[in-house]
Amino acid sequence: MVHRNIQIIMEFPTFSQLRKSAKNIDPQTTIAKIVVLGDCATQHIAKSIEGYSFYVNYPLRVIDTDYNQITAQVFDANSDLYREAPKYVLVFMCSEMLKSAFDTFPNKKGFADYCYKNIVNIWDTICTKTNSVILQTTFIENDDAVFGNYALKTKESFLYQVKKLNFLLCEGAQENKGVYLVDINKIASNIGYSNLHDSKMYYMAKLPFKTDSLPIIAKAVLDVVCAVGGRFKKCVITDLDNTLWGGVIGDDGMSGIEIGDLGSGHAFDDLQHWLKSLRERGIILAICSKNEEDTAKEPFLNHPDMVLSLKDISLFVANWKDKASNIRYIQQTLNIGMDSIVFIDDNPFERDQVRTSIPEITVPELPEDPSQYLD
Repeated sequence: MVHRNIQIIMEFPTFSQLRKSAKNIDPQTTIAKIVVLGDCATQHIAKSIEGYSFYVNYPLRVIDTDYNQITAQVFDANSDLYREAPKYVLVFMCSEMLKSAFDTFPNKKGFADYCYKNIVNIWDTICTKTNSVILQTTFIENDDAVFGNYALKTKESFLYQVKKLNFLLCEGAQENKGVYLVDINKIASNIGYSNLHDSKMYYMAKLPFKTDSLPIIAKAVLDVVCAVGGRFKKCVITDLDNTLWGGVIGDDGMSGIEIGDLGSGHAFDDLQHWLKSLRERGIILAICSKNEEDTAKEPFLNHPDMVLSLKDISLFVANWKDKASNIRYIQQTLNIGMDSIVFIDDNPFERDQVRTSIPEITVPELPEDPSQYLD
């Protein structure tokens, strides 16, 4: 598992590369300003965000404020926060500082409610004085092991309180249209706390994160910024054979393809459920397959275990043309930007050909094992 986590980190540009990228940003061409308020040291975080914004062609001007000055910035009308009048305000709070406050808090059972009330006060003050969008980080749900296996059985444990606080933040963000969450806790869950946290850096410089993990944190911030700014994926174009089902429909026939909740077919079944869920929330689904059209459509019409039906597919293209040409046809027909499209295909040759021909499109590098597609 550790090796897999390290692999995830290495897929991102390094902190050094992002720091160099930040130098290429022209202040005259930035899309927006973002002010970073943190209770931990945020200068490296801010630089990573700026560099990553250049990396994804969404250049931001990032203004980092002094260490642990959130309250001073928010409640001083003459602070940098209000002088800059940014489009985005990132409120970056770390679990280490939260734990320090918890240790001396007299009423442990009321800790999450107390913290949430203070955070909402920060949100309300910013929203009252600015038109800024607030990006609030979640807290890493790290167990201090004081209560051992009973941490979730008692309201007095830090783990219980931080989980409750994250839940309150989720509810608060739903109630406040100007607040969006940057889920740092999810990052810790995905790559492992030990791959994210750096105790030595925190004790020496109040930076709780390893520099290797900063690009992942920067990406999480940019993902939210881009989505709020209207740059998001609108369409998934998918292959069929060995992508939506196991096997080749033209060779194996209806009885030979793998789909359903048994064996390897279960992985394809889950992928189809995921795609159907995307369609139900408004994402366009399209098919791009090298196949005879009637043969390609047969499982959608007649296979009892297919999750997706033809009515789920906005555009169905199956022929023997190269896939890049067919994707261009789909894009033009749907009248959407190529950068808002994701193309899924099990064949590495097809993926590389599409990436080379259409650099703007997103093409995930699928693993060979279908059971890992959703991961």
